Amino acid sequence: MNHPIRRILLAALSAGLLALPAAVHAAPDTTAPHITEVEDSPDPFTPNDDGKRDQTTIHWTIDERSLMALKIFTKSGTMLRDLMREHLAKGDWKLAWGGRDGSGHVLPSGTYVYKLRAEDNAGNRRVVKGEVTLRR
Repeated sequence: MNHPIRRILLAALSAGLLALPAAVHAAPDTTAPHITEVEDSPDPFTPNDDGKRDQTTIHWTIDERSLMALKIFTKSGTMLRDLMREHLAKGDWKLAWGGRDGSGHVLPSGTYVYKLRAEDNAGNRRVVKGEVTLRR
């Protein structure tokens, strides 16, 4: 096919006035998602079913779509509760915790550790920890 536009493009290429783009090779994604603005409120909280401060809400922001996990641990590292594991879009998120373990029992007074873990589509991970105090 001898199309006029094709002839013009070929002439521009041979004269060095136009260059074809080099093959684009995307660098692998090695940057872990960012988890920011992590806070819990109220702290301390009192899960005694009086309607006041019965749960704490953990807030965070993620900068890209990620598989998010939120788990509760003792200070010594024993996992007590797996609160969430799901894909979340970029943005602000929150989740409430009522001070119960995986069996539904209210935990004793103390300080507990929560861990937020974000994993992007490339498998990059970031973990952020926080502490919250439960009083009974």
